[in-house]
Amino acid sequence: MKREIKKRVKIFLISSILIITILLLISTVSAEGFWDWFKKTITGKASKTGTFNTSITFSGIEPVSNIKVWNATLTGTAVTPVESGSLNISFNVSITDEDGADDINDSSVKIKFTFGSGDIRENATACSEISGEGNTTTQNYSCSVQMWYWDAPGAWKINVSATDLGNKSHYENSSMNFTYNLLEGIAIGPATITWPATSPGNTDVTSNQNTTVNNTGNYNCTNLSVIGVHLYGATTDFLEIANFTACINKTTADICDDGNSLINGTAQQISAANVTAGNYSKNDGTIGQEIIYYCINEVPTGLPSQAYSTSETGSKAWTITMT
Repeated sequence: MKREIKKRVKIFLISSILIITILLLISTVSAEGFWDWFKKTITGKASKTGTFNTSITFSGIEPVSNIKVWNATLTGTAVTPVESGSLNISFNVSITDEDGADDINDSSVKIKFTFGSGDIRENATACSEISGEGNTTTQNYSCSVQMWYWDAPGAWKINVSATDLGNKSHYENSSMNFTYNLLEGIAIGPATITWPATSPGNTDVTSNQNTTVNNTGNYNCTNLSVIGVHLYGATTDFLEIANFTACINKTTADICDDGNSLINGTAQQISAANVTAGNYSKNDGTIGQEIIYYCINEVPTGLPSQAYSTSETGSKAWTITMT
């Protein structure tokens, strides 16, 4: 009898341990995971199915809209070019998306200026988001475009564009513009023009240097003139300006035979000389640049041997003017 009781107690303990073990397993894995384990472990059969999680975020369907340029120093006002240089025009833009500001593709916000049907100035990189500005549906951005001294004067159109993250729509606003002012200016060099040693009676003597005229603004100059004066020596003698000619063609025959004779103290227009607006740094004598050559047609006889120049008393520097 005692032996039978011990046997039943032993069976009860084993059964209890097994039940507790199963309950612990169920508490640590999902029901479906447990049955997968049970099938593999108890039945020896592998599961034919597997599970995984997934998620998706829906962007708004409303497109970006209501692009505005706001900056009192730009919109509706005039901007003056920097002589011989560039100017970064900076301003701010606000963009609205009814689905929320986070639905605006920040990297798509770009700006460009257009003039007429051809000239374009733009920044290849996107405008920068201004942190902390705007609201739940509007974001502000800081933009900048570089303009050059030779860019055309007049009304330039401001084009701002952006793309929506949700429906990928592209929105542009070209309703605003600003005025780029007219700038007239030239720079000439070298500061001194010299001549080879010569003697009375010599003819067709060309200068050692020529005058390079650079257009430093955006005005299309159609005429260049030279104001020449007599060259005086240490004595009261002087070399009359009427003996000098100027020309834009560099051959001796052109300068001396076909050049324009200079007049003392009077602006003498040089035939075909002009400097249209352009990038003169190319230094090719054409774009934004003109070169003027000089000749003494005949050195008068009877003049004493001495140096004649604009630095002597009674004389003054020659001048080039644009009209």
